[in-house]
Amino acid sequence: MNRLQSIGIIGNGNVASQLSNFLLHKNCKLTKILVRDIQHAKNEQVIFSELYTENYNDLASFDLVLVSVNDDSLNEVIDQVPLNCFVAYTSGGIGLDQIKRKEKIGVFYPLQTFSKGKVVDMSTVPVLIESEDKAFEKELFSFAKTLFNRVEIMDSKQRKKLHLAAVFVNNFTNHLYYQADEFLKKYELDFSLLIPLIIETANKVQEISPKNAQTGPARRGDLKVIEAQEKQLKDIPLEIYELFNSSIMKTYEKL
Repeated sequence: MNRLQSIGIIGNGNVASQLSNFLLHKNCKLTKILVRDIQHAKNEQVIFSELYTENYNDLASFDLVLVSVNDDSLNEVIDQVPLNCFVAYTSGGIGLDQIKRKEKIGVFYPLQTFSKGKVVDMSTVPVLIESEDKAFEKELFSFAKTLFNRVEIMDSKQRKKLHLAAVFVNNFTNHLYYQADEFLKKYELDFSLLIPLIIETANKVQEISPKNAQTGPARRGDLKVIEAQEKQLKDIPLEIYELFNSSIMKTYEKL
């Protein structure tokens, strides 16, 4: 039987809120959520009102404390957790070697994007586990497997590489959506017309490799179309357009 029964969470951001909701719906023993400002937290998520605390000592009896705060605050927050608690943080880009605390510490990283107002099916989210304490790592893995469909043990070096790749496929891609939306607004065109294309692009790479899925004028080497499109763009969108076209053409120039 997994020993990690009573759970506390530190944080009130997007990841912490989604995790808290998910654990409650899974009937986990989520006992306390530590936040910096209880009133602000209640305004954000009144459903957790009875669980909020500002006192680290309230976490002392928990089997596991999940720390879900911004990376710059990780060490400061973890240092205040009672030493008898096992702690796991939810960051993908911070390695265990960057954490000052060396005992009873691990990683519980849900590989997904989280935004306010958008509920994620947490059970489908891959979770990456790590700890230098192999007994704790095994317990973290077993705990995660009761909740999530895909759980993997992955060291900090590998996790950082995966986190970087996630920046490309999520953060950079979303910025391209923003640039496209801003461009269309100038001409009173509706971004929602692109949604089926966005969905098909995401679905396609689940069946064939991204390299084989590539289409468009740069993939075809259609310089006349590229030149005509460049004339429609200015400033930052033009820089991005030129950068991506150059990268795509280099990728496929020998094929």
